[in-house]
Amino acid sequence: MDRDGVGRGDEDREGDGRPDSGRVPGPGLDLARYERLADRAAGRLAKAVAQLDRLRDRRDELAGRLRGYHVLHQHALRGEEDPEVDGLYLRAHALLRARPCDVRAAEAAVDAYTRRVDDHGEGDAR
Repeated sequence: MDRDGVGRGDEDREGDGRPDSGRVPGPGLDLARYERLADRAAGRLAKAVAQLDRLRDRRDELAGRLRGYHVLHQHALRGEEDPEVDGLYLRAHALLRARPCDVRAAEAAVDAYTRRVDDHGEGDAR
């Protein structure tokens, strides 16, 4: 601003330290401003997609672990039923299949199931 309080056209209006030279006098569009906005949005989208990919990969890993332990448990039972362990399995399975998937809750449920299967297997070995 000059001493009369009137702003000049080359001020830093975007807060990025550069003069606002992309402005067209009058009602024209500031294309550089929209390009910077698009770049920021693209960066945020890339980060969000990467985070979602990590969560999906973790969900898939947990689902594979659950399947493996379920097969192990079924072989160990030899046709018997264990309603408590079956309930843990069904809860973990439902959480992994829910959309959206709460990966933290599913991880806790899979951990509870695998611990129980491990404990059950140790009891058989004694």
